[in-house]
Amino acid sequence: MPLGSRFLTSKGEPHPPITTLTFDSPQGAGSSQPQHFPTVTISGDTAGNTVNGNGTYNGSDTRDLAAGILGGANHPICVPLTENRTYVLRLRKTTHSIISGGTHSTASYPYTDTMPRLSTTKANSSSETDVVASRPRIDFFYGRIRDDGGGFAYNSGDPTTVFQLHNHDRSSDVVSGTNPYIHTFNFTSTDAGNSTGDNAMVNDTLTLSQTFTVASGDNDVVGLNQFTAKGLVLQYDITNTGLGVAGDLTLELFTL
Repeated sequence: MPLGSRFLTSKGEPHPPITTLTFDSPQGAGSSQPQHFPTVTISGDTAGNTVNGNGTYNGSDTRDLAAGILGGANHPICVPLTENRTYVLRLRKTTHSIISGGTHSTASYPYTDTMPRLSTTKANSSSETDVVASRPRIDFFYGRIRDDGGGFAYNSGDPTTVFQLHNHDRSSDVVSGTNPYIHTFNFTSTDAGNSTGDNAMVNDTLTLSQTFTVASGDNDVVGLNQFTAKGLVLQYDITNTGLGVAGDLTLELFTL
C-alpha cells in the first residue's frame, strides 16, 4: 500500500492530507429497504489512506472482497483502510441541498439541508412533531462482511462499534414536498437530558475517534473467500412507513 505523507502549512507545521468519504443511501420505496449505506465516493486520498483510492464504489458492484464489495443487491459498501496506521475520524457538516419551502412550523425557508442527514417519507403527515417511533441513529461499524442470502452478515466477533450518532429527538428538522411529505433529520442540536446527547453536529466537525488503529492483517480476506477485508460499514435506524428512507454524510480521515 502507498506510504502516508505529511505536508507543511504556511507556518511550517505538519499538515496531514485529508481523505474524504461521502456515503450515500438513496431514497427507495418499500418497507424492507435496507438501512445501510451502499455507496461511497472517496476523494483527496493522496496519502493512500484507503485500499481502493479515489473513486465511487457500490456494494452491488462486481464482487471484490479485498475492496469491500460483496456484489449483488442489498449489500452495504465496506471501506477497508490501510493497515498499520492510526487515523483521526471525523464528520464534516456539508450542504446536501437547499429546500425552498415546506410545512415545518419553525424551520426557516429556504432551508439549508446539511449532512449528516436521514430522511423518511410519510403520507398525510405534514407536522414535524414525533414523526418517527424512536430517535434516528447512524451507526459507524468496523468489521468484515459476507453475503447472507441476499442480505449480509458480519464475521464472528465483528463488528466493532466506532461511534453512534443520535438525533436530538423524534421530531424532524425540516419538512418538504406535498403529500407524501419528506421529513429530514440533520443531527444539529443536542439533548442535554440524554446520555448520548453530545453526539451531534453542533459545530462544523464532530470527531468520532482520535486513535482509530487499523491492525496488520485487517486487509486480508478470510473464511475461504467469504468475508471481505475489514472496513468501515455504516448502518442507520429510522422509521420507514414503506415510502422510502435515505441518508447522506461526509466522513474525513487523516493519519496522526
